[in-house]
Amino acid sequence: MPCWRLKASEEGKSTMKTKTPGQKYRVVQDVRSNYIHLNAQVRDIIFQLEFGYGYSASENQLTHRANRQPPFLDAIGITGRIDFTIDKAIMERIRSDRKQRDTFSDYRRLVESFGFTLERGYKKMKDVVIRDRI
Repeated sequence: MPCWRLKASEEGKSTMKTKTPGQKYRVVQDVRSNYIHLNAQVRDIIFQLEFGYGYSASENQLTHRANRQPPFLDAIGITGRIDFTIDKAIMERIRSDRKQRDTFSDYRRLVESFGFTLERGYKKMKDVVIRDRI
């Protein structure tokens, strides 16, 4: 099955570890209007990717759609909480370059700006084939 693996370097992993352990997940804006995610989990980023660019529950999930991406997998290995910042300047630059809002390649560039990489790969998965009788 084709998939996207969300990865981070060892240095990236250490810088992403939350600075406020034990507190609840929250998003705050700084004075430059950057969105700072505190005590997040890697699954929060996976959720954003799936919601925006993967197959969603509101669509027929068994049908291929050209504008949707295959599953996103956590290949980072961080088990604790993380902090990351969505930089407003980077978002504005991405949007002005593309004249569109939030394409998958734009979001991929954004994810890379806070220390992750998305690598295309394959994963063996069990599947079920459903078809009409012949």
